[in-house]
Amino acid sequence: MRGKLPTLFFATALFFCAEISQSNAQAPAGPTQGDLILRAAETASHTDPAKWDWPVAASDDVRKSVIEGHHSAEELRNIFTTLAWRSGPRWPSDGTKAASPSRASLNAPGFVEPARGFRGLEAFYGSNGYGGVSDRIDKVDILLAHGDRVFVSWIIEGRHTGTLFGFPGDGKLIDVRESSITRYKDGKMLDLYFIADDLALYTQAGGKVSFPDKPDKPGKP
Repeated sequence: MRGKLPTLFFATALFFCAEISQSNAQAPAGPTQGDLILRAAETASHTDPAKWDWPVAASDDVRKSVIEGHHSAEELRNIFTTLAWRSGPRWPSDGTKAASPSRASLNAPGFVEPARGFRGLEAFYGSNGYGGVSDRIDKVDILLAHGDRVFVSWIIEGRHTGTLFGFPGDGKLIDVRESSITRYKDGKMLDLYFIADDLALYTQAGGKVSFPDKPDKPGKP
């Protein structure tokens, strides 16, 4: 038995080394998109917004309001994070590539997302606004920031190519509004609430709205 112990120990060590090597091979090398956003937002918090490399989701009106807004460093950091996050894969736009598209590092410990906007449709219809819309672009046209909170509202533009509310994709344009309010802690998201125009998305997907208790024309039952 004593002679077998060194052999067993050596075999076990080789096994763990192989596991660690495989794990390292699978892990992305370098910063994730979330990491890049955090770094850029920290820099932006100490930079005049007029000199920012603006995330593409921000409209001209939003840029103007932030530049003229006299925001604190905390607010500027949170604003930049929000706009970069809303830009999705279009950020950064300078050719820099993240090792992973993950934005999990933006979430503070205890992060909660109690209201999920169009993603909440999945629980009711088995498909949602994100999966059914391709070539999506978010255009943020309203932004308010105060202290640890940022409110933004944007227009989602894309094409109906997947299932929405049970309606198959038809390639038509989608143009609907969604909004969110985010609370930050130390530059990371602590909680995030969404509200979306589900009715507009439903009708653009092909749904019809009727009121059976109302006459079609005035004066008729």
